[in-house]
Amino acid sequence: MSDVPRTTTTDLKVVVGQILGSPEAGIAAVDAVRRAIVAELCAGRTVSIAHLGLFETVHQPRRIERNQRTREEFEVQARTVARFRTGKSLNVVVNNAAVVRAEEAAAQAVRGGER
Repeated sequence: MSDVPRTTTTDLKVVVGQILGSPEAGIAAVDAVRRAIVAELCAGRTVSIAHLGLFETVHQPRRIERNQRTREEFEVQARTVARFRTGKSLNVVVNNAAVVRAEEAAAQAVRGGER
């Protein structure tokens, strides 16, 4: 598991509630978006959210896998899975934020070394 901080659905509801000015509105908004995305995916449709990315379903055919420890083969049934592909603009924003954080950390290290 990673040491990167995680934002949960509850955290998102709080933040959206602060933006909308009401905790109840935040809860309703996040739940509504989640339900809408799930409903569209279950109906076989793709959900594209501008500046964020694309939710889609992908069919995985039946296949034979192997247990790495015992080498025993077993069959994995065909299934449909949900996938999310990030949009280009989201990647640009996240990458720029990572660069800024790295530059701030380097500057802090230099300042700390001057003491």
